[in-house]
Amino acid sequence: MIQEKIRGIEGPMYAEPMKIIEQMGKLAAKINSIPTRGYGYGIRLNWMNNPGGQSTSWKSFLLDELKVEQKLSVLQSNNILTRVNLRKIKTTLKHVLKWKNKPSLNHGDIRMKNVIVNDKGKIIALLDWENCSSNIAPYWDLSIALHDLNVDEKEAFVKGYGLTAAAYSKMHGVIKMFNALNYADVIEKLAKKKNQAEFEQYRLRLNGYYELFSF
Repeated sequence: MIQEKIRGIEGPMYAEPMKIIEQMGKLAAKINSIPTRGYGYGIRLNWMNNPGGQSTSWKSFLLDELKVEQKLSVLQSNNILTRVNLRKIKTTLKHVLKWKNKPSLNHGDIRMKNVIVNDKGKIIALLDWENCSSNIAPYWDLSIALHDLNVDEKEAFVKGYGLTAAAYSKMHGVIKMFNALNYADVIEKLAKKKNQAEFEQYRLRLNGYYELFSF
């Protein structure tokens, strides 16, 4: 639906964020359950005869649209990752390129800033669909949705999505890979500006030094 006005509260303005975040996880799961055809940002829904859509294969979507190899090259050439983490991402990407999973709808930006809730904290609208894609779920959506959340909020989102601890543990490597690759553009800009102090902060962030709950 396209609406000019929605009566509600922007997600970040609501007093109880945890109440919203679990709902966001449920909403993400519902969106990811919608089947699509092909891969890419020109979405083709399974029940439509519209021949739209650009990428016809998962591998071409990753290489030609998401440009994962170029992004990885940026991280590598700027020594943003440790050798161990770089090797992990390369191994993960090599595996992901071979996937044969069926595609589904991905919103591409399920974050607090894009939800509207009523005065009881119920989500009544999800905004900003310009980054939606036909993709393999839930890896892409989770890599973006979990990015801004603290550890308790991450747990609430994953719980809302319906993922067990075992299921999430199996997919977290791919989620972290997509998250790291999404930083490539920022890293490239910082390298050109020669902003060494900020550059070093991103190196700490992307290598997990701020993750106090993991080793």
